Amino acid sequence: INESEKRSSNFMYLMIEFRCVKCDDKEYAIVYYEKDGDEASPIYTSSDIVKVPDPQMSMENLVESKHHKLARSLRSGPSDHDLKPNATTRDQLNIIVSYPPTKQLTYEEQDLVWKFRYYLTHQEKALTKFLKCVNWHLPQEAKQALELLGKWKPMDVE
Repeated sequence: INESEKRSSNFMYLMIEFRCVKCDDKEYAIVYYEKDGDEASPIYTSSDIVKVPDPQMSMENLVESKHHKLARSLRSGPSDHDLKPNATTRDQLNIIVSYPPTKQLTYEEQDLVWKFRYYLTHQEKALTKFLKCVNWHLPQEAKQALELLGKWKPMDVE
């Protein structure tokens, strides 16, 4: 391909220079040639959407379940009574509390609300977020939540 054709074209070219090989004091240039390599090959600009079923989609995520159990274990319960958030965590909690009631909390947000649940009992708007983060299928967690529910500041009717 000559240089003027490359410059006048909008196509991209890849030039590869191979090292010369010496054999019996003669230099040989390596040349690669592919039969019918000059023919244009079709380029597909659209493709079909292929759906691949995931059999594990509806199954429980074991890593998340274990993390949930460790993050909310009863061993950390008594120490959480006096736990106060620092400034950045307090700001995060205020943002979470200000969410609309229909917003789904992420796992990290749920863990944060659970960790500071005793601190949040003084905020009436935090009650809905707390109730959303409780896993009611776990008896120990449900028991703790019901005990804490009685200590929560009553909500205003708005």
